[in-house]
Amino acid sequence: MPLREMCDEARLAYWSRLLRGEFVTVEDLDRDILPLVRGAGVHEQKAYTLLCACSDLASNGSPSVRRNLKVAILYWFSNMGNGVERAETDETPLAEMDLHRIVGMKLTWREAAAAFGANPNDYSAYHRLLAKLKDRCDEHWRNRFGSADASPFPAGGQHEST
Repeated sequence: MPLREMCDEARLAYWSRLLRGEFVTVEDLDRDILPLVRGAGVHEQKAYTLLCACSDLASNGSPSVRRNLKVAILYWFSNMGNGVERAETDETPLAEMDLHRIVGMKLTWREAAAAFGANPNDYSAYHRLLAKLKDRCDEHWRNRFGSADASPFPAGGQHEST
């Protein structure tokens, strides 16, 4: 299996756990994934760093930060890939779906927020979360890939694919 696929599969397992609200430590990620991404390209290193930052917030954030993180993960993954209609007969709540079923559903932030009982009209919660993630990404990047390289994470709450 090519290195990029190995990295993707390893990260997806942890993203799934975070979406379900399971405990994921940065130490677990460092043990299981960091060796794979050390020699990989910047894309894999950035995706890994974002996962570390999310894991950090899931472990140390307030209950509202943890909830908004799950909303963001649902939102991000639903907007990856091609659009897929949700079957009308599928009564599984969005908050209980696994990542593979979510990809391509093209949910809005409102739909994702409602799935976890967050205020669907509070877009500022998303922007606050992105600001926290930017800070954590910068920190985790420096800790793992050295301060000699400037952090590749843009300011202003932009995000890339996971």
